[in-house]
Amino acid sequence: ALLRQATLLQRLGWPEEAEDRLRQVLRRYPEEREAGALAELALTARPGATPDSVLTGLRDLFKRCAGLPNPASRVLLEVGSAETRAGRSGRALEAFRRILVDYPGERESCAEALMRMGSLLARSGDREASASSFVSIARGYRDLKGAAVRASDSLIVGSVEGLTGAERRAAYRRVIEGWPDLPVIGATAQWRLAMEVASERGPKVGIGEIEPAIAMLRGKTDESSLEVRSRARLDLAGLYVGTGEDERAFEIYEALSEEAGGPEENLAGEARRRMAQALLDRGVRLLKRNDR
Repeated sequence: ALLRQATLLQRLGWPEEAEDRLRQVLRRYPEEREAGALAELALTARPGATPDSVLTGLRDLFKRCAGLPNPASRVLLEVGSAETRAGRSGRALEAFRRILVDYPGERESCAEALMRMGSLLARSGDREASASSFVSIARGYRDLKGAAVRASDSLIVGSVEGLTGAERRAAYRRVIEGWPDLPVIGATAQWRLAMEVASERGPKVGIGEIEPAIAMLRGKTDESSLEVRSRARLDLAGLYVGTGEDERAFEIYEALSEEAGGPEENLAGEARRRMAQALLDRGVRLLKRNDR
């Protein structure tokens, strides 16, 4: 509980309070080696420290993580990130690859290592190796919430970045058709393309592009497919609002709002919020019409 509090406080921008919770873990639960290692990791890798000072602490901590695969793999993630910030890409890649080799059972750490590898390789200009890392996530970690979706998005961005017009659409098509055994990639690309088309040519055209993305994932039950399909349906409802087909939009919003507890915990709330906004907008339009 203290570790979760520290993470939340750090995200809220209260580093001193977060540090207090981490030090409580070390002081109150010295017998909990794993929790203590994770607390030390958070203290060592805190924002603002120089990469080399962080690395010194991380290497010492890693030695004390013997027999603790979860914190050890997470220490290596931070080692890779610190080496990246220091401009030592080769060492960073070594740290990330070591996680995959030495800690294959730590699936969250492995997925994150592949993600960071893909991003690093993309920045270095090796698009093929970068794409391979992202595809590995989509293929092997579809059960992890958000992992395959983030990887698919990164793959798509790397494929279409800097392109415009027909070249950009062709790049989208290559992604959509490139991995037929991984529909989550194709569906995500089709969904992203649909929203770009909708912004350029209007919601009616976008509807025709987004419906195939939803169809690609019909019947799929893994976390990533459910998340992409639900989010695409949420955007489809928004496009229906844009074409004035409010009732069709409301049907989708209502269905999504009843799917609480699914792959995206906040999705039901977002569907309710958008439906409320659409109802409010419709009421304003009716009032303006009556005033005329």
